[in-house]
Amino acid sequence: MRHGQSVDELLESADTVLGPDASAARKFFASLPNVSAAENALRGTRSGTRGAAYAAGVVALGQSAPSEWREGAKRLLFITERPYFR
Repeated sequence: MRHGQSVDELLESADTVLGPDASAARKFFASLPNVSAAENALRGTRSGTRGAAYAAGVVALGQSAPSEWREGAKRLLFITERPYFR
């Protein structure tokens, strides 16, 4: 996304991976770079979904991503799932 490429192909597997949260994940990505709308898309999702979305959002938005997303990704994911964000 950061380099203008579509994430549609990656989101094709969202139903299998995220189950009931797949729709929210699609809305999250469709809302970027509008941080407020993206955050609203995650309401009611599981913590793992939220953490993964935050991690992906940080990668997609780079330095313009909210610092709360970096912290959320670190705290909401299991140790083996956590990305390395400064």
